[in-house]
Amino acid sequence: EGTYGTLVIHPNGSYTYTPYSDVTGLGQVDQFTYTLSDPIGGPNAATATLYFHLDSSVVDMTWNPADPSEPATFTFVATDDVDTSSLVMVNEVDEDYFNASASLLGILATTQTYTSGTFTLGSNMDAYGLITVNSLATAGTVNLNLNLQMNVGGVWTTVANDSYSGIISLLGTLASLDLSTLDLAAGTYRIQTTLQQPLLGGLAALVGINTDVNVTYLDQYVVSNTIEAEGNIFGNDATGSTFTQLQVTDANGNVIDVSYGTIIQGLHGNLVISANGDYSYTPSSTTGGGSESFTYTVTHLNGDTITATLNINVGYTIQGSTGNDIITDSAGDDLIYAGAGNDTINTANGGSDTLIFDLLNAANGTGGNGHDTWFNFHVGDTAIDSEADKIDISDLLVGYAGDGSAASLSAYVSVDFDGTDTIISIDRDGGAGVHSSTELLTLKNVDTSLEELLQNNQLLF
Repeated sequence: EGTYGTLVIHPNGSYTYTPYSDVTGLGQVDQFTYTLSDPIGGPNAATATLYFHLDSSVVDMTWNPADPSEPATFTFVATDDVDTSSLVMVNEVDEDYFNASASLLGILATTQTYTSGTFTLGSNMDAYGLITVNSLATAGTVNLNLNLQMNVGGVWTTVANDSYSGIISLLGTLASLDLSTLDLAAGTYRIQTTLQQPLLGGLAALVGINTDVNVTYLDQYVVSNTIEAEGNIFGNDATGSTFTQLQVTDANGNVIDVSYGTIIQGLHGNLVISANGDYSYTPSSTTGGGSESFTYTVTHLNGDTITATLNINVGYTIQGSTGNDIITDSAGDDLIYAGAGNDTINTANGGSDTLIFDLLNAANGTGGNGHDTWFNFHVGDTAIDSEADKIDISDLLVGYAGDGSAASLSAYVSVDFDGTDTIISIDRDGGAGVHSSTELLTLKNVDTSLEELLQNNQLLF
């Protein structure tokens, strides 16, 4: 009997070694010392050792050829993993904010008036939609006025108008107002339409007035899509065998054995993982952004264990509107596409957030972007500071071919401190003449420079 198996040996030297059925002996050495002696010729004898390496074709191990008595070395290492998922956020909209329909019948030699009910726009709303007056029947000569009115100090004041004068010979739209083009201020509004026909105006007119007011909430966001994280936790590990056991700890501290498609509950979403290391992570649309960590343990056939962590950033990808958005970050690393308005961004919740300026209008000095204001911008080296924020203007610069130094970028980007805030301006073509330096972003209560932003890798170009 050996330590890890049984040896059967015969006088002629033939033998059979059978390892025990458990796997505790993997990578170990069973050794037997035997002696050869001469029973006739005297006390001459020789001793040797027979070594049995408990190897396996399905387990990675390395033997020391210089020392057959030494156990094998296993390849068994786990390394932490980092991945990213995201909640895609868009402005909340109300496409049924205010609707009204009415008809107006003309009477010869009179003026008929339609006045709608009122609707109120808050400072956090951007209105869009159409107000139309349509002819419902052919008629004679009419004078039509469509007025959007605002209550200013108790007086209804027309802020937008369209009109029509002439014979109604066809059915269709006579007058209309596109609310998205009006940049309406906060206040209370109504629609007033007047229809006047002269005494000799011919057939009486019949028109329909349709009001469709929709609003975008500039400070409220909803999840429009989720971006999953996918990968394999063993991609940078050396598990030494496909016959290992995987366990993952969930958000409540429970250790869960993993088989195929095992669901692990996290703080901000769910991890679906299989024993071969394949995983997908889906963020929850209700828990908000943040950082997610799953600790996993791999148990080798010989009983050894290794532990590592799968870290997933669950950030927001915020798609701003064309209005003056008010954007608040999550606790994760967020991507903010602010859009065309003069937006206000507050990143007090932490994480390394990135404000991205897309090219929205190639003819515009800021690429169609507004002048944004950023509160709680965190200055820091992105290589070592997990809170350091970033500004991405890579889509805006035209013809830049420098070395990334402050000197080479100075014709394109200027960073000025006004005593309280840092103001970043860009000249998109670096003084070539098509564009000129235009203010793009104000960092509130921040004192930094172009040199510092570049050194920290906080300005992406």
